[in-house]
Amino acid sequence: MTETREELGLGAAGLAGRLAQARAGALVGREPERTVLDRMLSGAADAPLVAYMHGPGGIGKSSLVRYAARQAELTGRRVVHVDGRFLDADPRRFEELAAPACAEPGAVLLIDTFEQCQPLEAWLRETFLLRLADHAIVVVASRVSPDAEWSLDPGWAQPRVPAGRPPPSHRWRSGRARSWTGSPRRARLRRAPAAH
Repeated sequence: MTETREELGLGAAGLAGRLAQARAGALVGREPERTVLDRMLSGAADAPLVAYMHGPGGIGKSSLVRYAARQAELTGRRVVHVDGRFLDADPRRFEELAAPACAEPGAVLLIDTFEQCQPLEAWLRETFLLRLADHAIVVVASRVSPDAEWSLDPGWAQPRVPAGRPPPSHRWRSGRARSWTGSPRRARLRRAPAAH
């Protein structure tokens, strides 16, 4: 006799839903980053259009990208995910993957592991992002900090709230985390000290 999912205590949630719940529960702390992402997703007038999260591997950048994806889906926004691990310095492949963000208003473009296609940074800023659909937002996660050109253009360099560091009790405590959501200069000034 075969038992049903409910009899096994599995409920109706599929594997994707269960993974999303487990990942959401594992994201401890990071309230400042989540607040910025939530403000972006809510369409707040003073929220940044681009959040650039950077720092060493293992500090939770990809977890924050997944958080943004989940929150965007809950609000009915189209999520366009681009993973730099599968790209090179050819903008045509990036355009192919990110094209829906140019066509659908309110789309959320998530670019993870951007350090793998870092040579595209100037093209991304000066060409591609200017073609995004109305009310689209962008979240970039990279091990490499944003180049200084973001702060030289007054349009990109609007002051934003820099993100803080994770709580000392969390497993990320030995890492240094920095986020930029508007001005790289402010992010450098607010570099998180190493936990003791």
